Amino acid sequence: RPTNSTSATVSGLEVNWQHTIEEGAFAGILVGANATLLDTELKLLERANESFSLPDAAETSGNLYVGYESGPFSTRVSYSYRDKFITSVGDDARYDIYVAPHKQLALTASYKFSKQLEVVAELTNLTDEALELYQGSPNYTLQFEEYGPTFALGIKGRF
Repeated sequence: RPTNSTSATVSGLEVNWQHTIEEGAFAGILVGANATLLDTELKLLERANESFSLPDAAETSGNLYVGYESGPFSTRVSYSYRDKFITSVGDDARYDIYVAPHKQLALTASYKFSKQLEVVAELTNLTDEALELYQGSPNYTLQFEEYGPTFALGIKGRF
């Protein structure tokens, strides 16, 4: 629902690191990590003596990956994490809606037949993590959805 804000602030830090081994027995191996740390604050007219994180903004998120690239072949295994976040501010704290923390494991692979044609395969949510929303407290589940692992196969064309 629409709300009227009196003020909002966002500050944060995002870091990224990646490395490719270019020589020796492990040539082609990739490793990387990134993290985002946010500090957000929102003040609302409807709940004047309180402050909130900005809706839909997780304070902590990050990814780790290991992969391999050689010639036309590329693959990566990645792990991602996102902290809980508020998605809707209710009339009082009992009615605030949060999305629970989420982690996910994924595998991607691709093969370039030429500069114009590439086949891509993606396996996501390999650990079958659920989407969970709760109201007021993690003890009060509002929504719980399980999707299972997902497989996608595609062709990329560049013209």
